Amino acid sequence: MRWSLVRVESAEPLTLGATNSYVVHGAAPLLVDAASATAEYVDRVAKALGTEALTTIAATHAHGDHVAGAPAVAARWPGATTLKIPWPDKDASTGVAWTPLRDKQFIPAGDSQLLVLHTPGHSPDHACLFDLRSGTLFGGDLVMNGGTVTIPVSNGGNLRQYLRSLHRILNLQPRRILAGHGDPVDHPAPLIRAYLAHRQLREDQVVEALTAAARTVEEIADRLYPALQGEMLTAARENVLAHLRMLEEDGRAHHDSGSWFLR
Repeated sequence: MRWSLVRVESAEPLTLGATNSYVVHGAAPLLVDAASATAEYVDRVAKALGTEALTTIAATHAHGDHVAGAPAVAARWPGATTLKIPWPDKDASTGVAWTPLRDKQFIPAGDSQLLVLHTPGHSPDHACLFDLRSGTLFGGDLVMNGGTVTIPVSNGGNLRQYLRSLHRILNLQPRRILAGHGDPVDHPAPLIRAYLAHRQLREDQVVEALTAAARTVEEIADRLYPALQGEMLTAARENVLAHLRMLEEDGRAHHDSGSWFLR
């Protein structure tokens, strides 16, 4: 599989400084994620394509940094099909009429096919795209090299689903993950195992905080992440809430008027 990286720089700390798009080259050129609506970005996609004409835009999920450029790219290549797992609450606002993808579907990509893997958790529509021949996985926001992934409960995130998605990809044993942010992950299994261990550690810390009478999401986040501010602190609070919701689902915690308690 031949691919090119089209990277969009970002000042947002949660993106590790950039969002990655990938052009898959061959008979059926495909763009994984459309990260920017600027003309400069679309020109860079065209430069990466060279003489090829884009046939498909495949989005890993509907967060803005992955679909903002879809209308502009689709306007440049009006014959291209736009594909993603449905998220009805978000898809209508992206400016594109998406053709629905389904789990375990194969889609043409370059000179091969990509297997669609529904991997919810970071968002309900999140998908990874897997090239079986090379073992390369386009991972979207499932993992990133150099950071952890936020589970934005207030925007469709679900920690239990995310953990299941990590296990699913771990069991597939991809050789490489091309992530939506950061550098390629050349040794996916150790990173995914580290992610799973990290989430277990965070769960233990949330339980400890509740035991010590921290009651609100804000109090728990301040205890777990004392140095964070701004956008990073907001993301940390989302992760705390994700853990609390899963503890509640497991019957280990409950909440009343914004305060959380162990059962």
